[in-house]
Amino acid sequence: MHNLILLLFTVFFLGSCQVKQTKSDGGLVANNAPAVNAFKLTTPSAGYFKQSDQIDVKLKFPFNVTVTGAPSIDLTIGVATKSAVYLSGDGTTTLTFRYTIAAADNDTDGVAIAGLVNLNGGTLKFEASPGVIQDCNLTFSAVTSGVIVDTTVPVQGSVITPSAILYTLG
Repeated sequence: MHNLILLLFTVFFLGSCQVKQTKSDGGLVANNAPAVNAFKLTTPSAGYFKQSDQIDVKLKFPFNVTVTGAPSIDLTIGVATKSAVYLSGDGTTTLTFRYTIAAADNDTDGVAIAGLVNLNGGTLKFEASPGVIQDCNLTFSAVTSGVIVDTTVPVQGSVITPSAILYTLG
């Protein structure tokens, strides 16, 4: 099972998640870019993934996050879009999303993680400053060219046996 992770700092384009690097009574950063590296995406380390292996994507926030509903993150495996579903992290700074490799999944140039956190009717909220609860909608992308999915079952070729005659030395 591939559960090692490699920290990748990605560029996040944030709409309503503009925050300061630390909590303060001053509230949210108004009309400014978000704090640098306030959000971090952790993806699986490079390697080969087979059927039933799990791909975990972790999203780290600068503050504890409350999760409702069933958010997910889209992965592109080959040409198909798959959903890494919310697994854990409510009330912490790190949310974990998981996708389990299915039999027909194959990707020779690396899984792509691009898009947004699909809220699916739920919410992600954090306390950006005392008493200020902030809704959060994130879009992001990550380079995961070394995360290869191969569920092709090896096929044994034909085996040729010797003919049924008696062999002798010499």
